[in-house]
Amino acid sequence: MAFTWRPNSVSTSGCSYNNLLLFPKTITKVASSKFKFSAFKSSISSPQPSTAQSSANASHGNTAPPLNTVSDRERLRDLLAKLRQKNSCPLQTLRDDGDWTEDHFWAVIRFLKHASRSHEILQVFDMWKDIEASRINEFYYEKIIGLLGKGSFEDALFYLNKMKEANVTPETYTYDVLIQAYGKYNMYDEMGTCLKKMELDGCSPDHITYNLLIQEFSQAGLLKRMERIYQTMLSKKMDLQSSTLVAMLEAYARFGIVDKMEKVFRRILNSKTHLKDDVIRKVAGVYIGNYMFSRLDDLGVDVSTRFGASDLVWCLRLLSHACLLSRRGMDSIVREMEEAKVPWNVTVANIIMLAYLKIEDFTHLKSLLYQLPFLCVKPDIVTVGILFDAMMIGFEGAREVETWRSTGDLYRVVEINTDPLVLTAFGKGRFLRNCEEVYCSLEPQAREQQTWTYDSLIDLVLRKP
Repeated sequence: MAFTWRPNSVSTSGCSYNNLLLFPKTITKVASSKFKFSAFKSSISSPQPSTAQSSANASHGNTAPPLNTVSDRERLRDLLAKLRQKNSCPLQTLRDDGDWTEDHFWAVIRFLKHASRSHEILQVFDMWKDIEASRINEFYYEKIIGLLGKGSFEDALFYLNKMKEANVTPETYTYDVLIQAYGKYNMYDEMGTCLKKMELDGCSPDHITYNLLIQEFSQAGLLKRMERIYQTMLSKKMDLQSSTLVAMLEAYARFGIVDKMEKVFRRILNSKTHLKDDVIRKVAGVYIGNYMFSRLDDLGVDVSTRFGASDLVWCLRLLSHACLLSRRGMDSIVREMEEAKVPWNVTVANIIMLAYLKIEDFTHLKSLLYQLPFLCVKPDIVTVGILFDAMMIGFEGAREVETWRSTGDLYRVVEINTDPLVLTAFGKGRFLRNCEEVYCSLEPQAREQQTWTYDSLIDLVLRKP
């Protein structure tokens, strides 16, 4: 059984929470945006040439006005309608039309790409560029190379050679889009070959090229290659982009290399780079994995100083003292929260209760369970797990169960609103592990048909032989 964690949506009063249907679902990871080459990323969109290129096109009478008239839109609609016909041939259509505007050409390219007819792009481009000599320039070759690099490297390299044959000198961007395409398909050796070819062709890599290489090697976990490029950049006194620093930080965090991770983290703090919460959690996960719990408080303070206080900051600082089983430390953080008028949420409550459970402090555990409604904190599956784990080792919790039943809390759809770092630090506990084991033993149809509430889940676990 897998739970989906969602951050608490806390109102100014601290009493408003997301009550989305979150169970059972899997944790989804949103891919973070990487360093963008806008032209490459949008190579199947109608490209916009540079100012110099626009002037060159204008001088050849090749200015393509936007599709802002009814007749333009109608012609484009008719053109695409022809291409949608069975056994349509874009080359014959181009012959029949005589020529296409730049907007019409890129619309055809987009259509062929989305229709899985990329193999026809080469022929269409060849015919279209030969109609007007001014189209044989770096701008159009770059766009086509970038587009083909997403799926057909041989065709992309073919056009790289065609550029040279046409006496069009490739710029660094042309190679950059190829390098990025190689990275997309995990062709890291080819990336190195492309870099060497770039240098042999007399095209010096610039800071964009090096930043891109570091990001791609970081994502692949090729730390030695990443560091070699990084040293090259330092020797050339080139600037690291924010996204590159973040990529390096994530790479070191993934492999748990604390000293290098911290050095990059310091560079990020000293820059204007914004760190997303998921990246901060990765850094925190390294400290937890190495039992460096005191660093969690330092991390929270650093993040708060640079980016401002947040729920994650309080989670880090409180978790630091909870993992050290320090009542005094937890009390000090709670006082700071009160002074800052920060409302409680289920993450804060569960962190403290897990520490009480760890040291079997049932008096304070019962007191906090009693206070949850007054703190406007609704229990989630982690809270339920804490209660039942405590009951397994002697805690008298029947009254709390009945209270949740009477208030309707046990009849809500199962959620997990606790920050995932909490389970990383304390583990899932016996009850949650039993939930997963029993749930996974069910037939798929039974899982989907059941609307899982806390009450039904508890009943399922308790009926386990």
